Amino acid sequence: MIYSFWIFDRHCNCIYNRDFAQHKPASKDTVNRNNDKDEAKLLFGAIFSMSRLSSKLSDGNVLQSFRTGKYKAHLKETATGLRFILISDSNVGDLSGLLNQLYSDLYLNTIVKNGLSPVDFKEGMVIKNMSFINGADELITQNGDFI
Repeated sequence: MIYSFWIFDRHCNCIYNRDFAQHKPASKDTVNRNNDKDEAKLLFGAIFSMSRLSSKLSDGNVLQSFRTGKYKAHLKETATGLRFILISDSNVGDLSGLLNQLYSDLYLNTIVKNGLSPVDFKEGMVIKNMSFINGADELITQNGDFI
């Protein structure tokens, strides 16, 4: 089961968050609710610290996931500094393919190639593009177990 999906920009700002534990359809009211909360800051700090530690211990290899007793974090960092993070049940396998789809098929087509959407988000700005929100929900629910 996938619990949540997060995107952080190169300035460490949370620009997208979707919590799937609520089982509500995507709307502007159900996404980006936790962007400014401590949960986002703690998640980014953990990801940043684990990535730095991993790169130092493994001669520059990129951290793709880590597991705790209750969840597993799946990571994708782009060349532009975006960090895509999926939080799932600890028993879920590798989700790097899904993260690649979310970035290359969805983010690039609905955000980067959209002339009305900012590419470099300023502090406090979030992704509000409903094509991206609905597309992300569709991709994630196709690949996750939602009861």
